[in-house]
Amino acid sequence: MKSSKTGFTLIEMSIVMLIIGLIIGGILTGRDLITAAKIRATVSQIEKYNTAVRTFQLKYNRFLPGDIPDPYASQFGFVARGAYAGEGDGNDVIEGIGGHNPNWNSATYQTGGETAMFWVDLSTAGLIKDSFNTATPITAQNLLTGSEIDLYLPKTPIRESHITVSSRDQNIGGVTFGTGVISANENYFQVANITQLTNIENTYLPSFTVSEAHNLDKKLDDGLPQFGKVIAAFRTFANYYVGPITM
Repeated sequence: MKSSKTGFTLIEMSIVMLIIGLIIGGILTGRDLITAAKIRATVSQIEKYNTAVRTFQLKYNRFLPGDIPDPYASQFGFVARGAYAGEGDGNDVIEGIGGHNPNWNSATYQTGGETAMFWVDLSTAGLIKDSFNTATPITAQNLLTGSEIDLYLPKTPIRESHITVSSRDQNIGGVTFGTGVISANENYFQVANITQLTNIENTYLPSFTVSEAHNLDKKLDDGLPQFGKVIAAFRTFANYYVGPITM
């Protein structure tokens, strides 16, 4: 009896390798396309919020959402504001509060006060599609995690990140913004992968890869991470990386 052994020829092996390469290339290309679509959606989301803020100011006596004070807030049909700084004081600086007390206002607080009411006011005015009505001007939540954060802040398509609004005020702490980019008392949007919100400090994870952050920066600004209107920031007091900042 004679036996014969068969195997792949070089041509057959080349065809198999080509097919494998095409499959891998298709997977990688598809993943890149999905990421690019998420970046574009995030850019569009931020631009819509910027437009909503400008429209709000035109309709409501040039006050910023969240910062609108009483008696104007009540007269316009918004939730009544508090008596302390950061509870709707009309000073054009968006701040949150750590509690309903004097001198408990800071730009970093996100669970109560103007930073939280910013989204409530835009929602109440019908200027954004998101629906927010949980936050109040005078109550700051002690701890928010998981889906609880979604009640206070809008989400982006990228890595479960949220968009917050804040300002660089005198109480902002050890945050490095780059060279001369955001001046004192200037408001901005922040994109951050927030895992925990408290009435004092927040916990973050990295929001973007270097490539994603660069692409977002290029679409909104100059592509330079520490210059222009879109920058990367680092919270030195807690070693948290915070995603690109957009004014």
